[in-house]
Formats: sequence, C-alpha cells, structure tokens
Amino acid sequence: MTDDPSKFPPGCVPVRKNGGEEKGAAGSFSLIPEAEVPDAGSGQVEQAVSAQRQRLEERRDKIAGWRDRASELASQYEQAVARRNQAYNSWSYDSREVVRKSLEEMARIKKEKQQMLQEIKQSRIPSPDRQAIRQALSAIPD
Repeated sequence: MTDDPSKFPPGCVPVRKNGGEEKGAAGSFSLIPEAEVPDAGSGQVEQAVSAQRQRLEERRDKIAGWRDRASELASQYEQAVARRNQAYNSWSYDSREVVRKSLEEMARIKKEKQQMLQEIKQSRIPSPDRQAIRQALSAIPD
C-alpha cells in the first residue's frame, strides 16, 4: 500500500467520483486496475470459461484422489495391524518376520499420513472435503 503515485502498479488509474476530485476527501486516493474486456466474438470468453472449468475439474479430481488415498491408507493400516496381531498369536518361527514386516508397513503408512496431512494443509480445499479426508486418516494413530 502506498500513497506515492509513482509506485502504483501498471494499469491502475485514479477513481474520481462525478468526473472530478471531491472536496473534503483530501489525501484519499482509490485505485482500480483497468481491465480489458474481451470481445464476445473473439472466443476469448469461451477459452477463459473452458480453462476455468478445466482447473475446477482438476481440483475436484485431486480432492477425490486424496479421499481415495486416505481410505486406502486406513485400510492398509488395519490389515497390517491384523497381520501383526495374528502373528503375535501364532508364535511360530515365521511370525517374527510377519511382525517385522507389519511394523515396517505401519511406520510407512504413518509417514504417508503425515505427508498427506501436510499437503492438504498447504492446499486450499473446502472444509467438508478436508474433514472427510482427516476422518478417514483418523483410523491411523500418530
């Protein structure tokens, strides 16, 4: 923010009410950038709308991917816990290896959970989607 006109961004022009400066508003200066309005027949409007729809669809796909991945991680974690518990109950020679692999997988899943939560935190996604992803990941302890 500045009151120095030489530091205004390009394309910004002073806004004056009623075509001139208002008295009593000394020291106030409002700016709005001049926007070029695309010609309706040029196809620029359609291109802009199409590009916006594509970005929205990509965002929805990314959110859906996160939701699916969160559910998949929760399922994998539950399966690893079940294998570990079953191996603890069997106490065979092979059960040690099953327990070790299960614990490694559980650690990997916890790490992926933290990475996903960090990625979601940095992204601007709607709160209901963020809550659904966190709910799915809540099956995995920290």
